[in-house]
Amino acid sequence: MQTTVPILGVQPTLPLPNTSSSRHRHRKSSIAIQTVLFTVAFFLFDFIPRQVYLHFLLRIPSLYFSRVTRIFEDARLSLPDIKRMARAKADQWNTTNPPPFPSIVTPDQMPLPQTLLHFRASWEGFIDSLMREWKTLNIVSVLLMSAILTMLQIDAASHPITRTSALFSLICALMSLLYGCMYIVRFGGMRKMHKASSFADEAQKGTTSIWWNVWVLLAMPAVWLAWSIIMFFTCIMSFIWLSGSSQDTTDFAISPRVLLGLRIALTVVFALGIIYFGLIVRTFHRYGDPLDREWMRRVNEWTKEAASVTPYWNQPDTKPPYPRSPILVRVPSSPYSRGAPRGASPTHVPLPPPFPDEFRRLPPSRPLTTHPSGFFHAGGRLFLPAEPVTIMQLGDPDVHAPQIVDKDLQRFMLVGFPDVRVCDRPSSS
Repeated sequence: MQTTVPILGVQPTLPLPNTSSSRHRHRKSSIAIQTVLFTVAFFLFDFIPRQVYLHFLLRIPSLYFSRVTRIFEDARLSLPDIKRMARAKADQWNTTNPPPFPSIVTPDQMPLPQTLLHFRASWEGFIDSLMREWKTLNIVSVLLMSAILTMLQIDAASHPITRTSALFSLICALMSLLYGCMYIVRFGGMRKMHKASSFADEAQKGTTSIWWNVWVLLAMPAVWLAWSIIMFFTCIMSFIWLSGSSQDTTDFAISPRVLLGLRIALTVVFALGIIYFGLIVRTFHRYGDPLDREWMRRVNEWTKEAASVTPYWNQPDTKPPYPRSPILVRVPSSPYSRGAPRGASPTHVPLPPPFPDEFRRLPPSRPLTTHPSGFFHAGGRLFLPAEPVTIMQLGDPDVHAPQIVDKDLQRFMLVGFPDVRVCDRPSSS
């Protein structure tokens, strides 16, 4: 056996064992165990309860969710569009009689884009379809309640299964009728655009409560009516199979525990309907005055933000609206001058202010043309502009109009501005 001789009194040390691979395997196994535990916990406590609850609601809320999201996806609204929609006036939404187009407009006075108009029409159509659906559901609920009450008055329908299913159906139909009447009354004010933006926020949320949200709210009348119809079918089938035989007795005795269980079940269903009723009232309160006040606060902030950027036409006009070239005017002598002294220096007209910077930042305007046909597309020879025709010639053809115009213009320039001093030309003598 070989031994290591110490050098300079220093004891040699053995190299550490290579445990990096074992640590890496241990870390991978711990991560895998955590992943499995998390997946099992998510499956047991989130996925399964979510799916059970959705099946309990007959997956009707997903239908309303798809209908609302389709409206917003077709509109393709962004935050600037929502702000523009909030600041829009009532007459700008009128497509039949649009407001007069002013000469100078601000961005808020421009006509609304077709996307916003289409979104408003789609949203109002969606609200109208909901109102028609709920009215139809109310009619069905009333007819179903009358049929259930008639079923309960029959002596042969005294079997516990038949009677209990009829009572379940009656409670569900009553809740559906209650919710439908409330929705018809409250959803009349949901046509406003800020209510639509609130629905858009709900649709764009990544995480929302599965137990209560806007889509469950919209589906409540249909869900309760669907359960009422299901229980009424159960009542009819039990009435068919458990009555009408000579061996069937008139009274069916059940134990007190079973009777207590049925009563507790009916009470739980009724209490669940009351709980949903409270949630509906709270949601409508949130979409009422508090939402209007919050929306007005946002609109005021957006209006102040838009007004903080002062457009160039609202600034004080201290500069000429058009550019002028720097010209030094020398006015010659004329018999129309008002006693100007001889030998006076030439008159210097002050130059206009420089070109406004606001106009330099504007985009170039569309070039015009002097031909009228440039503004429209002629469909044929009949639509072409008429050629000029000389009807009558007056005066001497040798006298040209530019000579007269230049002479009158020079006279006006000299007489119309009395403050202009005129200097005579120096005589040749």
